[in-house]
Amino acid sequence: MMAGETGVETFFSPAMNVSMISGFSSLPGSGWGVMVPQPISELEEVADAFNRDALIIMSLGLALSFILAAAASFLLSSRIQFIEAHVSDLGAGHDVQNRMLPRSPIALRELKSLQAGVNAMARSTALAREEIQDRNRDLERSNADLRREIEERKTAQTQRSESEARFKSLFENAPIPIREEDVSGIKKAIDALDIADHEEFSRYLDDNPDFLERCRDLIVVVDANRASQAMHKYPSKELLKSSVVRTLSPDSMRVFRQTLEAIHAGKTSMSYELSIYPKEGDACRIAGNWTVLPGYEETYARLLLTSVDITERLKSEERLHKAQKMEAVGQLTGGIAHDFNNLLTVIGGNIELIVEDPHNASDYVQPVLRAVKQGGDLTQRLLAFSRQQPLTPRVIDLVHLVSEMIELFRRTLGDNVEISFKHAPDLWPARADPNQVQNALLNLAINARDAMPDGGALQITCENAHREDQDDEELEEGDYVKISVADTGTGMAPEVLSHVFEPFYTTKEVGMGSGLGLSMVYGFAKQSRGHAEIISQPGVGTTVSVLLPRADVPPEMTMLEEASKWRQRGRGQKILVLEDQPDVRAYLIRVLKLMGYEPLPASDAKSAHAVLTDHQDIVVALCDIMLPGGVSGIDFARSAIRMRPDLELIFMSGYPPRMSDEADVGEAESVVLNKPIDTVQLSEVLYRKAKR
Repeated sequence: MMAGETGVETFFSPAMNVSMISGFSSLPGSGWGVMVPQPISELEEVADAFNRDALIIMSLGLALSFILAAAASFLLSSRIQFIEAHVSDLGAGHDVQNRMLPRSPIALRELKSLQAGVNAMARSTALAREEIQDRNRDLERSNADLRREIEERKTAQTQRSESEARFKSLFENAPIPIREEDVSGIKKAIDALDIADHEEFSRYLDDNPDFLERCRDLIVVVDANRASQAMHKYPSKELLKSSVVRTLSPDSMRVFRQTLEAIHAGKTSMSYELSIYPKEGDACRIAGNWTVLPGYEETYARLLLTSVDITERLKSEERLHKAQKMEAVGQLTGGIAHDFNNLLTVIGGNIELIVEDPHNASDYVQPVLRAVKQGGDLTQRLLAFSRQQPLTPRVIDLVHLVSEMIELFRRTLGDNVEISFKHAPDLWPARADPNQVQNALLNLAINARDAMPDGGALQITCENAHREDQDDEELEEGDYVKISVADTGTGMAPEVLSHVFEPFYTTKEVGMGSGLGLSMVYGFAKQSRGHAEIISQPGVGTTVSVLLPRADVPPEMTMLEEASKWRQRGRGQKILVLEDQPDVRAYLIRVLKLMGYEPLPASDAKSAHAVLTDHQDIVVALCDIMLPGGVSGIDFARSAIRMRPDLELIFMSGYPPRMSDEADVGEAESVVLNKPIDTVQLSEVLYRKAKR
């Protein structure tokens, strides 16, 4: 055992025959130690007794604790129930001041404090409740608005989706070709030029054709429907989108240039017609339109192009025009047959009388001459209606011309028609054939007289007029001189007015008119690059107006003034007479000899060339336009002018073709005379030509 060591150990004591437990401790500095042995069994008994006592004590403590806890719980729950009851009464507004815990001052103080707190809490609770209710109402309104907005957005989205689906369906299944294009690149290219003036931009396009090519490559085809694919004969939509605008025909380039000009001018739509050439098959004619879609007016990023194939419509219109032409031919044939049969009756009958009664031949000649004159007038009216009448347009003074005709009108119309003439003080000169102007005015005056059987007033008015493109589709934009003939006659109903310019249409009794008067006026006006108009009201009267192109040079001498100078005989000048009809040729030779000229006849172009070669002193060639052998009088004149540049030309024809211009034969002063030949007019023209 070490000094200062302590411990416990167990061992078996043989002497006592029991197990022992011993506690020991060494005494410091002495070498001695103390050990106290004790039997383990005794210690176990003492421990068991202690455990039993401790258990009893613990059980009693637990029981007492339970009793105390139960009592405390009862007292506390009673107090809580009392407080809850009073709080409920306070919440209900009852006075509980005298209802206190029995004989408890502390409870009274607690209750008063509690009552004050509860009152404050009630007020706060009421305010909080109101605020919560307000917040709830606001929240409900916000939720309702949110739900409504969500529903509206859902509805709008649904409608938009449905609308897009409908548009896509309509776009794809539309019976007409539709394309959607993006030309914003073209818009940027045009803006980059910085050209504000439209005419300057047009000149730029003229001078820079490559700009059109560059702009063409900037077109982006966004989409195209099935009809567009079918019209252009492309096997797929993608191929159409990539190729359709890359190879444009000249006609398409013309429309494309107009599109550039429209974009430059800020237009948002344009209509056009052009011929397209599909990838396969025949060309077709279309009427198209492009429109900028809403929202893209500034950028031109979306254009909707629609087109309609009008090829069949144009063919139908052509067939209709042919049918109408055949109908008009039928009407013309009937009218011509009627009038010419009457004339032939007069001519044939009087010639028979001359044969049977030659002593009184002079009495029968005048009716024949009148019939011939009437036949010539009828032919001129027919030619005027068909617009194939040869005209000699000149610059004329309408004031002078009409003034000279006033006396003729008075003799023709009679004393019961009052005639007046008004004109603008600064009236422009007009360009027209003066003879046909006089014929037109005389026709209108006679029609006016017939519409006033009991007399009335006839007023002729000349005024300046300017017409724009949109004013009349049948009249070009420009300046015109307007001649109007107005009467106070019976007037015409609308159903009659719509037919007045048709040939042989007349409201007069049989034998009183051929129905060609107004149609002749209309044909003359259109052939003169003008127009004819009519306004009429039953019981009020009728006004017919003829618009003639304005001339930019002073007027020449009128026909009547010139006639006094031209009515002179020739002095033996040689005149080549080229006429294939023997009787007409013989007649012309006799007339020319009587006028003082030396006529040299030829029946065709070949013999005329021979005569012209043999006689270098021929001054005038009088040529019929229609000749046998495939060479016309105009063809001969062209070759004759090359041989003899100084040769003067006069043409004759009973049914002349449309001559584009007198300069076609190389001679600006050539003249066309209508058959039957007016000998007075022939003498005037020959005198003017031969004296040069």
